[in-house]
Amino acid sequence: MGAQRFIGSYGGKDTPIDLEKLPNGQYAITVDGKVHVADACRLGGGQWNLLLDGQSYDIELEVAGPQESDGAYNALVRGRVVSLSVQDERKLRMSAGSRKLKVEGPQLLKSPMPGKVVKILAKPGDAVEEGQSLLIIEAMKMENELKAAAAGKVARVFVEEGQAVEANAKLMAIE
Repeated sequence: MGAQRFIGSYGGKDTPIDLEKLPNGQYAITVDGKVHVADACRLGGGQWNLLLDGQSYDIELEVAGPQESDGAYNALVRGRVVSLSVQDERKLRMSAGSRKLKVEGPQLLKSPMPGKVVKILAKPGDAVEEGQSLLIIEAMKMENELKAAAAGKVARVFVEEGQAVEANAKLMAIE
């Protein structure tokens, strides 16, 4: 298999990352011209063990966007939470033109990750604006504000404050 190009984002900086599977099952990861050798083992759920350049890392990985294919993650590494994104360069370029599209019509707000509903900021009948905070979910001891993708009116709230939710659980309907 040839190398695949990804774009990694961390701390506001986009970095090209080349990933190539080696014959021994490990991976060669090239970042900023430097090659790193990695071996990853999924332990279950979001738990991973990563051997990178001879150093072992236990990592808890959590999807931080509406869906895993968005490439946004929160990673717990050695007691520190790191927010990052990794996207296939080809898909990223193809979607660049579609970012100009506006969301219209009914929307269903879903939980991007498992967590607990901390606060509901809008109730049925409320008019909401694009980008307005609708709900706060706590996951991995971090609070995540979920916002309206477009203006509309809250039609239904499917959850209550304090309720545990799974990833992709219906939270709120906007019409």
